[in-house]
Amino acid sequence: MLTVVADGVEALIAHVPDSGPASGVRTQNPVVVLVAEEYLVHDLTLQKAKTMTGYDEWDKWLRREAAVGEARACEERLGATSTAPSKAR
Repeated sequence: MLTVVADGVEALIAHVPDSGPASGVRTQNPVVVLVAEEYLVHDLTLQKAKTMTGYDEWDKWLRREAAVGEARACEERLGATSTAPSKAR
């Protein structure tokens, strides 16, 4: 994905897949520009955290946290709460 914000006024967001046509949007919509700016800040912050933590440790943490997130989402779909222990049905 390519994300560019120019002077907080205009944003270009594009997806260039390995195969197939590229697609994108260029906008001056202030909400979309703000979301694109925040995405870039978030992405750069995570990249810095990854280099400070070390790539191997980061990948271990991410896999561990992804598994936790998937388990919580599954519980929610089944109607269980994430704060209470699951009850046998």
